[in-house]
Amino acid sequence: MSAIKISTGIWQVAYNVENLPVCFVDESAKTVVECAYDYMGRRHTRKVSVNGTVSSYLRSCTVATCK
Repeated sequence: MSAIKISTGIWQVAYNVENLPVCFVDESAKTVVECAYDYMGRRHTRKVSVNGTVSSYLRSCTVATCK
């Protein structure tokens, strides 16, 4: 995991083998953002959890991901 500092705090970021960010963790706010990608590297799913409860789940539908 790598650490990045932005205006909302310090986030730990995990990357997959294609160097795409798949998980962001802010331990101070107890927030986790998980991302999933299609075979072309386009993000199609983003899930945000706060205190272990899913607060947002977005799924993008493109021609490649909705066949």
